[in-house]
Amino acid sequence: MLSRSAGGWARVDGASAVTFVMALPLLMGLLCAVADIGRAAYLGMEADVAAQAACRYAAQRVAQGNKGPDGASALSAALEQAPGLAGEGVSCSIEVDCSPVRTKEVERKTFDPQADRFEGQLVGFACRQVNVEMRVGARCLTPIGQAMFSAAGAIDGLQLSSVASRTVSVDADTEVGHGRR
Repeated sequence: MLSRSAGGWARVDGASAVTFVMALPLLMGLLCAVADIGRAAYLGMEADVAAQAACRYAAQRVAQGNKGPDGASALSAALEQAPGLAGEGVSCSIEVDCSPVRTKEVERKTFDPQADRFEGQLVGFACRQVNVEMRVGARCLTPIGQAMFSAAGAIDGLQLSSVASRTVSVDADTEVGHGRR
């Protein structure tokens, strides 16, 4: 191999080629590990987006006086907002929990112009807590990633979970069901 030096062309031995060939497996291993770690980070962010979307959907249903969504409709709403979870090798499950109706008291202050001061008054409103847990499982893209996650204790590949919660104001006279869906 020839290379240009300050005075002209000079012959370079094959040491750099041998070094490259010896380092190539290590570089490929690092590239595979980075690909699987990047995929895990991406799926984790998608799981967060999906859990928030499912919780928002469930909260809207509860606020409208419905019993709350079943798992299939909540999962459908979640996957609509996080389409990256519908890919090949990715499995998703969701659990929606709606608490019973409870009354929460809040102090409301109003200004009385005749007394020229604020007066506090306790006001009660009915509310329900909506909790969503999104679980995502995915296989690794490379055998190196599988070995890496297995060494970390994840035998079945990537196992991710995300939780979202909202408090929803409801009509106290509405009879709504609760429990796991």
